[in-house]
Amino acid sequence: MKEYGLAVDGGGTFLKAALFSGQRMEKDTFFKVKACSDGRAEQIQEAFVSLGKEAKRLAKEHGGTVRAAGIAMPGPFDYRSGVSQMDHKFAAIKGKAIAPWLREELYDIPVFFGHDSTAFFRGGLLLSGLEGCRRSCGVTLGTGLRFAARIDGRILQNAQGGPGISLWNHPYREANAEHYASRRAVIRFYEERGGDPGKDVYEISLLARAGDLAALAAFAELGGHLGRILQEVIAENGFEVLLLGGAIAKSADLLLPELCRVLKELERPPAVRAIERIDEAPLYGAAVLCGQGDGKEEEWL
Repeated sequence: MKEYGLAVDGGGTFLKAALFSGQRMEKDTFFKVKACSDGRAEQIQEAFVSLGKEAKRLAKEHGGTVRAAGIAMPGPFDYRSGVSQMDHKFAAIKGKAIAPWLREELYDIPVFFGHDSTAFFRGGLLLSGLEGCRRSCGVTLGTGLRFAARIDGRILQNAQGGPGISLWNHPYREANAEHYASRRAVIRFYEERGGDPGKDVYEISLLARAGDLAALAAFAELGGHLGRILQEVIAENGFEVLLLGGAIAKSADLLLPELCRVLKELERPPAVRAIERIDEAPLYGAAVLCGQGDGKEEEWL
């Protein structure tokens, strides 16, 4: 009987999940369950119970069982104990452990938790063929700015199991790093250059590709600020590779020229890449977390 790892991306409106065998996502096992992250505790609990139920059904259908689960969740979260500490999402279960709900259907399997941006980064390394890189880091650009890093095969973590290096609130210019490298930053840069109010990043990216000067300048400014925000941490840690993830990384070609220009000011600039298969990367990272991605179950522990 096959043994599968259940990989879960719990960072959005849905709990997205799939079964993994080794480094491979099992065909026809991707599914999602509404997260109910802004609902009552009973609704959120039922979402995780339903997740376990569907995972068990799919594993049986594919001739196996679920042996472990890896769950990527946003912070604040105590990743070692599996207890949510969030007020903005899943607020109704703050202080509650999630793993027992999953185990209602999957018996006493081990359940590992990791930060969603770290899962994104770790999956990105795997999908990009960069696992052998000794010193690598990644940024997730979207609603906010998130940073993750790996040195000599170990994910850098804080005491709660979250990212070991945090940049979002790092002082930068008149505010902090996230103010200059995020969704709202791109929108602000565009509007400051005379762009039409009310457009989101995707619309601005389409305009940029059509030659709109305000849109092109907005992405260039984003790339420049991101490069300057990252210069110090890259130089201090000798990172050889920088991966870009998150929704904004789907428009990486628009910000990469300025980002790379700024990073070339470093004595040893890193290679810069957008994460491949962005939508799947968090699941591959969660699979690594539960020991199914590369067999290194201890990497995040």
